[in-house]
Amino acid sequence: MRIRELILTELDAVRLSRVLDAQADRELVERIEAADVVPGDRIAADVVTMSSRVTLAPLPSGDERTVTLAYPGDVGAGAERVSVLSPLGRALLGARRGEEIDASLPDGTRRRYLIVAIPYQPEAAGDYLT
Repeated sequence: MRIRELILTELDAVRLSRVLDAQADRELVERIEAADVVPGDRIAADVVTMSSRVTLAPLPSGDERTVTLAYPGDVGAGAERVSVLSPLGRALLGARRGEEIDASLPDGTRRRYLIVAIPYQPEAAGDYLT
């Protein structure tokens, strides 16, 4: 599977670097180090950034659900928060609306998801410090 180029906001890059200093997630560290980092006001509205709400449809079933991409410390803080350190969270980070992503499930199987919508992206909403 080809790994797509990651696009991050400056704020997300700084915050994720801090989180990863305490983690052993080499895959995510490498993606962040190679990311195209842009100012928050210049990121496209169809890119999943930290704190974005994302509507996903697992393929082929299509049963949609909406999740929020969260920092590990915020996962217990609300409905359907997905840690950026989880396989689904890593796959969501930097993905675009309309894109299909793959993520491992806890049992080791892989699942494909379609990103149906991004109902909320902090940068598109002008919330640059979320």
